[in-house]
Amino acid sequence: MAKFEDVGFMELAKSKRSLKITLNDLPFTSFTHIFYVSVKNTEEVMAGHKKNVTIVMRLGDKNNESAEAHKS
Repeated sequence: MAKFEDVGFMELAKSKRSLKITLNDLPFTSFTHIFYVSVKNTEEVMAGHKKNVTIVMRLGDKNNESAEAHKS
């Protein structure tokens, strides 16, 4: 039987259009990973209208190559 372990949490993003998924206790890594998923697309998956939904991650920009400064 598969075992499950808590590795983060999900909440509504400030935009109210995406779910923010924060993974901070992943095995074999010491970095926090933040991903976003469209609320509308997630609802369509839950309703059976879509098979999957795209997960996105914010990237750095020219002024700050690290996305860490972009607190969401």
